[in-house]
Amino acid sequence: MNLIKKIFIAAIIVMAASAAFAQDSMTMKQLRYSIWPEYDKSDVLIIYSGKFVNDTGKPFNGKLAYYIPKGSKINMLCETEKGMLCQRYIVEDAGKYSRVVWRPSRTIAPGEEFPVMFEYYVDYFDETVSQRKFTDIFRAPFPVKDLTVEVRKPAGAENFQMKPASQWSQMNGDFENFYVSYQNVAVSEEIPVQVEYTRNTSAPSVQKTAGGNSQATQTASTSSVNNKMIVVVALFFTAMAAVIIFITRKPTTAKDSQKSQNTQGNKQIKKEKERIRKMLLDGKISEDTYKQLMKDMEG
Repeated sequence: MNLIKKIFIAAIIVMAASAAFAQDSMTMKQLRYSIWPEYDKSDVLIIYSGKFVNDTGKPFNGKLAYYIPKGSKINMLCETEKGMLCQRYIVEDAGKYSRVVWRPSRTIAPGEEFPVMFEYYVDYFDETVSQRKFTDIFRAPFPVKDLTVEVRKPAGAENFQMKPASQWSQMNGDFENFYVSYQNVAVSEEIPVQVEYTRNTSAPSVQKTAGGNSQATQTASTSSVNNKMIVVVALFFTAMAAVIIFITRKPTTAKDSQKSQNTQGNKQIKKEKERIRKMLLDGKISEDTYKQLMKDMEG
């Protein structure tokens, strides 16, 4: 009897906490929920890329939350209205899920939109077995007006299937992405996505180079127009980094000056890498453009 009572009380606490977050949370106006199996690790990369809108009728400075499978490894949780501003968070037990709780860095006015990004990895399957199969569940911690679920087919995958069946697909560089759209997703609603395919390698779809960049295991040709665009954008980023290093340089000893330049340069390069990654995830540049830009930044 005591055990049953404890379980009952724990369930009530979890439900009450979930209801409290739902009542005080903003609405996600647009959300792309990406599922990328075996992208840059053997795990499954999950990406939230969306935009909140403050429809609470009052200034919002409360907490926000995401649900993730237990055991997930968080990669980043960021605001994206001014580049990538990553935030601190705590992870709480929420029954069969973990809840990632964080607070925006500023107060959001009524009616204002607020873009965010959140990434984590989940170990769903044994990559040494060629037949891959897993089910990922999106659980809405807030209302979502327009949800797009994106599933990326890994490099070298065969017999690829997903349930629900995709409504459309498109190529992004070396990869084929599959999409399903939902409207007006309610708080705590769960949307399962089952993915199944065969793959005869345990290597990720993109490999980390010595400089920490990602390079696709498959290659694709690019047009001369795209190559010119890549060069222009790369030169712009390089020039911006050089200008910032020059402006922020302080008169000091040669040793300190070199250290300061290196520090400022590394910070700017990291910031530009995050910006380029966001452009890739938002679909503004192709996989090939992303790889070339990252390669040019490494020099």
